[in-house]
Amino acid sequence: MIKRLYKYTSFWLLLMLLLYLLFGFFYAPKLIEKHLNVQIQQHLEMQAEWSSLKFNPITFTLELSDLQLTDRKHQTWYSSQKTAINFDPFNLLWGQWQFSNLILKQPNITLSTDESGQVIIPALPEFSVASDPEESIDLIINNIELNQGLMNLQAGNIKKDFELNIQNISIKQNKFSLTDENSYFDLTMTTENGESVTLNGHYNHAQQHLQSKINLNNWQASTLNQALPNELMVNNQSGLIQAEGRIDWPLQHKPLLNFNHIQIDNLGSLWHNSIQLIGLSANMEQLEINTETKEIKMDRFHSGQASWQLNWPLALPDASNTPSSTENQSTVKPWSVSIKQIDITNWPIELIDREVAATLPINIESLAITSFNTQSEPVLLHSIIQVTQHGTITINSELGLSPLYTEGKLNLEMIHLPDLASWITAQSGMVITKGSLSGQQNFKYHPDNFEINGHVTVIDGFIQNQAGQEVVDFGQLMIGETSINSTNHTIIFDQITLDHANGRIIEDNHKAIDPQSLGSSEAINQDNTIADHWTIKIGTIKSLNTPNNADN
Repeated sequence: MIKRLYKYTSFWLLLMLLLYLLFGFFYAPKLIEKHLNVQIQQHLEMQAEWSSLKFNPITFTLELSDLQLTDRKHQTWYSSQKTAINFDPFNLLWGQWQFSNLILKQPNITLSTDESGQVIIPALPEFSVASDPEESIDLIINNIELNQGLMNLQAGNIKKDFELNIQNISIKQNKFSLTDENSYFDLTMTTENGESVTLNGHYNHAQQHLQSKINLNNWQASTLNQALPNELMVNNQSGLIQAEGRIDWPLQHKPLLNFNHIQIDNLGSLWHNSIQLIGLSANMEQLEINTETKEIKMDRFHSGQASWQLNWPLALPDASNTPSSTENQSTVKPWSVSIKQIDITNWPIELIDREVAATLPINIESLAITSFNTQSEPVLLHSIIQVTQHGTITINSELGLSPLYTEGKLNLEMIHLPDLASWITAQSGMVITKGSLSGQQNFKYHPDNFEINGHVTVIDGFIQNQAGQEVVDFGQLMIGETSINSTNHTIIFDQITLDHANGRIIEDNHKAIDPQSLGSSEAINQDNTIADHWTIKIGTIKSLNTPNNADN
């Protein structure tokens, strides 16, 4: 006798499977939709909207189309074309939501902070540190993947159109919890340009506190253009940046960044269309950026490769066109910068003076700056600069930036004067076709005064006026005392010795240079003063081995 169908175990199993599938495909999405909305609103104080929700009871995959998240201030900060979640239902038996994969397709994420670094979009809820674990979700997400996304970053000092085209974000963690405990994670984000940032650390959701290692790999300097304020007018054209360090960020406050090492390779940049930087390679060690106290500290900056081009005069922006008023600037605490040691070698610089249509190549052979700071503490500077082919300038000085001042010594050795002829002619009317300058000068600069004094020697000099007439030709010119003083607008040359001189230097009864002998009515007026009311005074002149036809 044939058994009835309902007496077979397989029948009941098949019926149960059918009911399960009907429940999973048709009823479960409504149940999940209701529960998901409640949880998002209860724990995140946010609203979620989507066009469709699908649940596959076989693979335990939940798929949301056109998902949008709006924070408690009604600001939409997240949207995506598709969100897929795969979870393990068996962990629900002990109250744990465990997701093996969270896949976000074409998400658009907006993050915004104020000038202090506090996150304002999305508006995060305030959590009590002593949250009751019984009322919190036990949530674990093993892996998060983001594909073809766009991240819009906005901050008080960052341009509003700073966008990152994200190729992929992968997050791996052992547990994400909404209770007061650390959730450890490993996050890697890759942009379409092959740039990547890696975060490895922990996040406490109840305290809204993130602490993590951070690594930047192959970040293009041109990407930073979007993050720089418009008023800086900096255009990075090439270069890669690598960095490793740590970030400590209470999301309700301001982040602290500590970088052990930052490496810059082949940076090319243009500033105000006046200064061009080509091929900068540099290293920064132990850089700390404290946005709470507005302090930037660095142990060492070193660069051994860079080329510069300076166009003079600099095309600086009009200060009256800056958006912030003087009143607002006075209420904002300025950033302070301190660098223990700056070491620079081999920086060739091409100075292009558009006013006199001349070019001067120089090379910073070495530059050492100790205790650089924007406060009132003194800064020590030592530099050796190559000017022309064989000439060098050595500088040893102390300077301060608040207020601005500098005092030091200048050593000049074999400066080829014809390479400076355009500037000398523009300022004095003299045309120098031969000569090398050496000497030592002490200098002081303060906002209300500057002084220069010392001695100089010129060998094998030949000077003409602008009409091409010889003024003087000498084997050696020694000036034992030179002085420039801005307080009394006086330039003094004293203890002058001419050796093997030939030519005409005409003086009047007051020992002032006769401008007619120089042939310039622009640089020096008829009253023997410089056009800006500076007076040149000539002291004693001694001639050695001078032919009888020389006029002294």
